[in-house]
Amino acid sequence: ETLLETEMRDYIRDGYAKDRVERKGGYGLLMSLFGRLLGSSTAALTAALENRRMALLGESTGSPDYGENDEERPIDLFSPKAIDGQESPRLEQLIQLARKIRSEGADTKAKALISLLRNLERLEKDPDVKVLIFTEFTATQSMLSEWLSRHGVSNTLLNGSMGIEVRLESLRAFRERERVLISTEAGGEGLNLQFCHLVVNYDLPWNPMRVEQRIG
Repeated sequence: ETLLETEMRDYIRDGYAKDRVERKGGYGLLMSLFGRLLGSSTAALTAALENRRMALLGESTGSPDYGENDEERPIDLFSPKAIDGQESPRLEQLIQLARKIRSEGADTKAKALISLLRNLERLEKDPDVKVLIFTEFTATQSMLSEWLSRHGVSNTLLNGSMGIEVRLESLRAFRERERVLISTEAGGEGLNLQFCHLVVNYDLPWNPMRVEQRIG
């Protein structure tokens, strides 16, 4: 376990404790988000930590990236007041730890993804085997796209912020020429992806039904 993971778990534990005291204060939802981000990518976690810090400073955070197709979506997950007087300094420490990890290269999980794709090529006996990758967060999606491109793996994206025509064009690109489609659940809704039979869940939703929906 890295120092960032240890410190994040302490931060999340304190947030849940605050939620038990205040009830309906929004801390529980915020901490569940950070737990999911921690399991997704350092890129997505860093962006959310920076948004949280800016929110506490009273600055605009833009559109926070906290996943699509989410039961909590109508709630502003960045609105709870500070957990305590030390939250801002703790966030700064967490951000610095996350940035340091990012500066050292890709996450271990991203490196493992490349190995997995190479193994799939061998197993399928197809160097151009098509793979659908699901993630909850668009920041993770962008990171994966850059990482795969760096390793010569062509890819395209689908997410809920795209209009239907853009999504259909991305789907056509995947069907005809791109090897990998990186999608969120919302991005893939209503589209026929059955020509691709290999699915990678890069991060796992806390609701197991989401995994069934992805596969479906």
